Amino acid sequence: MNIQNFLHLERERQGLSRKEVAEKAGCTSRAVELWEKDQRSMKLEYAERILDALGFELMIVNKKDDKKVVRYDVAQIKGTEETKLLLEMGWRLLDVVSTQDGIINVLGKEVQE
Repeated sequence: MNIQNFLHLERERQGLSRKEVAEKAGCTSRAVELWEKDQRSMKLEYAERILDALGFELMIVNKKDDKKVVRYDVAQIKGTEETKLLLEMGWRLLDVVSTQDGIINVLGKEVQE
């Protein structure tokens, strides 16, 4: 699953319109539509804004394994429903962190190059 599919599924799960997400992210609803349909590539800047609008944080971590570089998409999530959704999509739990705001689940999924 790519970020476009995730955007579409998560937006619908939260009951948000494309316009609502676009307003929170500072882009147009047409851009959100094209990204969801994978008809336009999404710059990292907008991916971060869109995920933030949906309550997610984008983190990219490079981990060196000998001479091979493995890239992970990582999400820090407070809610158990969001965690469950990502686990169902093939993500794995990397860590559980206790903060002043509560428990944060850190999930990751290796990105195929």
